[in-house]
Amino acid sequence: MLWLWDTSRRRWPSNVLTATELAGVTWAELYPRLDEVQRAAAQGQLGQAAAQLHTVAFNGYGEVGVNGRVTEPSGALAALSDRSQRRLRTPACRDCFRQVLEAHADLFSAAPGPRLCHEDLNPYNALFGLHDGGPVLTGILDFEVRL
Repeated sequence: MLWLWDTSRRRWPSNVLTATELAGVTWAELYPRLDEVQRAAAQGQLGQAAAQLHTVAFNGYGEVGVNGRVTEPSGALAALSDRSQRRLRTPACRDCFRQVLEAHADLFSAAPGPRLCHEDLNPYNALFGLHDGGPVLTGILDFEVRL
């Protein structure tokens, strides 16, 4: 069981979020024990899961509130710029990011619209179990950071 505290109540309507335990081990732990065929199967499952996440549409780009809606909907460029101000630690990195956004702003016009994404899908945030000798994705963790 996992308990998360947020006394500000900005993320949840209560001070505590309780989640049950997910079965499995991290991709980082399982990967070295798999052969190439098993790894390819697991990577395919990760791709399918990411694609399924991207089917969840929102009313705009930005932070998702506890009600499942974007709290202050905006366009893609504005949301990315706001995000960079919160996430990038140094002024030089923020400035570089802003310059790249401005230089390539036209590329965002073809975006399919605001969708759910997992911006930190790393080997420690994907859980797998083994079933009949093959890896099975059992969970994706770490959704506290979202865009």
